[in-house]
Amino acid sequence: MIKLAELVDCPILIVHVSTPDGIEAIRAGARQGLEGVWRDCPQYLFLTAKDIDIGIAGRDCFCCMPGRRADAAAQERAGAG
Repeated sequence: MIKLAELVDCPILIVHVSTPDGIEAIRAGARQGLEGVWRDCPQYLFLTAKDIDIGIAGRDCFCCMPGRRADAAAQERAGAG
């Protein structure tokens, strides 16, 4: 998506960024002058599936995009660790 936006010289909107690779792709595009808006939510970078695996009480911990099976290293790469 970023490459296409660069190709056609069009601003871009990216939401729900949830991986270190996604963040790095956005940073690389921005360094090359890509205009746009990108958003993430704290739960995508700070929480993993393990954080909300708390039995029946876990039903109260709902967020759009379920928790990933990320580890501490991925969170650290994303700048969220």
